[in-house]
Amino acid sequence: MECFPSDATVEVLDIGKIQLSSLKIGQQVRVIDEKNQIIYSPIIAFLHRELNEQAAYKRIRTKNAVIELSARHLIERQNDGFVWAEKLEKGDEILVLSSKHENKTYWEEIINIDEVDKQGLMAPLTEQGTIIVNNVHTSCYAIVKSHTIAHIALAPYRLYRRLFGRSSDNSITPILTYANILFQLFKNLPFAKDFIF
Repeated sequence: MECFPSDATVEVLDIGKIQLSSLKIGQQVRVIDEKNQIIYSPIIAFLHRELNEQAAYKRIRTKNAVIELSARHLIERQNDGFVWAEKLEKGDEILVLSSKHENKTYWEEIINIDEVDKQGLMAPLTEQGTIIVNNVHTSCYAIVKSHTIAHIALAPYRLYRRLFGRSSDNSITPILTYANILFQLFKNLPFAKDFIF
């Protein structure tokens, strides 16, 4: 699975910055909504959550931000929308929170990309399907080529959670069952390899 490491940080309402390893379902984190506004949105599930697994990550550095995420995790690139992290190159621009002005974002140039091994596989899910990690705007989704397709695919799960309440931290499995079923269902379909994955 494609994720963030355990020590990646998010901004939690009324708490401040915490590591993903401490993040709980129901806590509200900063996201960018469909109107490009920075808002707080609750964590409704973890698509993946394994605190102690080792994994390879791309370390993407700009002047004011550093984010580590898996090669096929989606991140927003200026002019292209969400792309896999492995598609990013030096000189591309990603959306970063301003260090000087609260709730402002700007496009910042990537100055370096490295490969690193880190502990943890964390993929929190919000209502919007986006999340700000290490002050960088990213998707909650990975593996699929399209943020939009992933968000539509998980719409039934989000609706279920709205109608019947959020799951609890006690019910967390390493990989969200609904997402895993979808992946297993589509991964072997002939059209899926080129269109979805």
